[in-house]
Amino acid sequence: MEPGYIRPGQSSVIAISGAMLPYRFSEALVPRIVRAVFGIGDLALELDRATTKCVGRHLGYKDEVKKLSKKAVKTDTFLRDECSHISAVIYSSSCWVHHPITPGAVFVTVHNPHATTPLPHGWVPFGDEYWLDGCQLRHTRHPVNFWQ
Repeated sequence: MEPGYIRPGQSSVIAISGAMLPYRFSEALVPRIVRAVFGIGDLALELDRATTKCVGRHLGYKDEVKKLSKKAVKTDTFLRDECSHISAVIYSSSCWVHHPITPGAVFVTVHNPHATTPLPHGWVPFGDEYWLDGCQLRHTRHPVNFWQ
């Protein structure tokens, strides 16, 4: 990154549109954008063999994915200090045809825990918001009637 684009003390947010992604409406338990910056893998369930009851669950760690070309792409961007100039990512899967009635309802905001200039929680007061609290992934859903 060229020096001078983001000055010390300024927050930076990357906005990403998933409008052209083929499977944008089939999100997993944890949205792809959250998985892509926190290195989150699949959900793992721990079952008691005797009772077949679920006794625990956790999200696996996956620090990269392989492209068809076999080249690795890192998925733990927000877990590394080298991206501390990014305060957050805002993602939306909506497009000009498929969009919510309430603007921003499908926004996903992901906070960078290593940001040198972090944004306060609730800075984007609509959609879903994700952040790390220690080793725990936290989430809140803001009311959809923000614009009304």
